Amino acid sequence: MKKHILVIIGVFFSVLGYGQEATNRLKSLEDSGVNLYQARSRSKIASINGSPYIIKIFSHAKVGTVIQNALVRYNACDDEFEFISSKGDTLVLSKSEDYADITLTAMKTRYQLVNFIEKNGKSNLGYLINSYEKDGNILYKRQKVNYYPAKAAKSSYETSTQARYSEVKAIFFIKIKDNEITELPSSKKGLLKLFPEKKIELETFLKQNDIDLEKEQDLMRLLDFFSLQ
Repeated sequence: MKKHILVIIGVFFSVLGYGQEATNRLKSLEDSGVNLYQARSRSKIASINGSPYIIKIFSHAKVGTVIQNALVRYNACDDEFEFISSKGDTLVLSKSEDYADITLTAMKTRYQLVNFIEKNGKSNLGYLINSYEKDGNILYKRQKVNYYPAKAAKSSYETSTQARYSEVKAIFFIKIKDNEITELPSSKKGLLKLFPEKKIELETFLKQNDIDLEKEQDLMRLLDFFSLQ
C-alpha cells in the first residue's frame, strides 16, 4: 500500500514539474520585459544616409524558448533585435538567455547572444552569426554598421557632411572547444601569435592551403584544421 502511495506521489510531482516547465516556456516575445523602441533611436531620423540594417525588412524567426515564431530584424548599429508586437508596435528584444538563440527561418541564419573578446582585448556581449560549427569549434561572424554624425564645415575650404550609416566589413571570431570566443587577427602572423601551442602545424597548414583570413570559406577550412588537432 505504501509503495502504491509513493508511486502516486511521484507521478503527481512529475506532472506538476512538466506543467511548470510548459508554463515557463514563453508563448510570444511580448511575455518578456521588452523596451519600447523609443524615438531617440538614430534610425528614426530620415535625414541620415544609409541604414542601420543589413536587411531592412522584418523576417520570420525562431527565437530562443519562445513557442511562437516572430517577425524580427537586426539593427547592426545598435546591436539589437527589433520585433513587431501584436499591436503593430516596433519593440526591442531584451538581451536575455530566453532569447539568446535566434534563427531567421528563410535564410537559415543563426544569431547567438554570446560573450566575445575583441582584438583590443575588450570583452563584449552581443549577437554573432554562427557561420560554421564542427566538433565543438565554432566560426562566428559579426555584422556591424557604424554611425557617423553630421559635420558642419568650419571654413569655406571644408564641406559639410550629412549624418550617415556605413556598413563595416564582416568581422570573424573563433571558438576552439571550451576557450573564449576571440576575434580572429587579419594577419597570419597575428594568428600564429594567437595559437602559439600550434605554431608549427598551423604555419604549415597556412602555407600549404594558401589561406586568406578575410575569406569566410577559407576560415571554415581553418576551423577544420583545429577540429583535426
